[in-house]
Amino acid sequence: NNNNCSNNNQNGILLYNKCSNNNISENTCSDNGVNGIKLEMSCENNNLFKNSISKNEIGIFLNHCYYTDMSQNTIENNDIGIGVDNNSDLNNITKNIINNNTEYGIVIIQNLCEYNLIFNNNFIRNKVHAKNDGNNNDWDNGIIGNYWDDYIGKDPDDDGIGSVPYLNITGIIGGQDNYPIWWDAPALYIVKPKRGEEFGEDSPTFRIKVDEGRGYYFWYEFIGTGIESSVTQLSGNLNLSKSGTINQNLWNRLPNSPIIIRFYVKDTQGFIGYKDVLIIKNVPDDDDDDWKTKEGIPLWLQAIFMGMISVCIGFIIIIFYNEYKKRKKLLKKDIQ
Repeated sequence: NNNNCSNNNQNGILLYNKCSNNNISENTCSDNGVNGIKLEMSCENNNLFKNSISKNEIGIFLNHCYYTDMSQNTIENNDIGIGVDNNSDLNNITKNIINNNTEYGIVIIQNLCEYNLIFNNNFIRNKVHAKNDGNNNDWDNGIIGNYWDDYIGKDPDDDGIGSVPYLNITGIIGGQDNYPIWWDAPALYIVKPKRGEEFGEDSPTFRIKVDEGRGYYFWYEFIGTGIESSVTQLSGNLNLSKSGTINQNLWNRLPNSPIIIRFYVKDTQGFIGYKDVLIIKNVPDDDDDDWKTKEGIPLWLQAIFMGMISVCIGFIIIIFYNEYKKRKKLLKKDIQ
């Protein structure tokens, strides 16, 4: 335990020919010519625990070994992370970080390597995560599988397990992980407001649905304005629906313009889903009311009407006055 087994020509640590019941833990095995740790020729019941293994051709290599427990090791930046060969059977490989290995994360080389159980490991940024040429090897324990960073499925019920198997295990035999570890952000759907809908002085109402995942926290922001709501807590139920009204005080701070509202939902793992909708704010200018009558008629139009009425009355008066003068002259002639 606690050894620095690095910069050796071949192996950092070697167990050979029926070396059994050993604990190999918390060692650093890096920059070795071939293997970081190698177990060979009928080595049984050995525990490899919390070792840091990097920059070797093969990080851990099992050759004709049985009942090895390989757990909580960090195996990264090797050509091959883990190699299993030559009738190596009944080994458990679990809770390891298998990261950034340039050829394979793990490779089971021979078809007679059987009944190995690989689960609850993290496969990250390996060129090929896993290759399996062996028979009867399992990539999950019937409850939980492994985390694969290239998994393309979803976890709509937020139980931490992907909804479809992981199939990208290459090799002659290949394989599948039926319970891949996965978690993704909630997926949202905006019921209202609708895209392009116009609103005035009163703030819009909204309704969103969480189609996938469980939402526990909700808020919204107006994109590009620096204005956002406070965070409210949600129930976390599946198929959650959230309704409400945009905060009026926040709405009053926004100018007349197209506005993008972004609704957020966050789950318990810190994953955040969001959805945007573009609406239009159009509040009439209050200054226009100062130039209108109480009936809403612009004062300039009312002035035109009044002027036209005055002109008409003037013409009527002139007509009546001229008629009056004519009758007066006729009356004088009759008297004479």
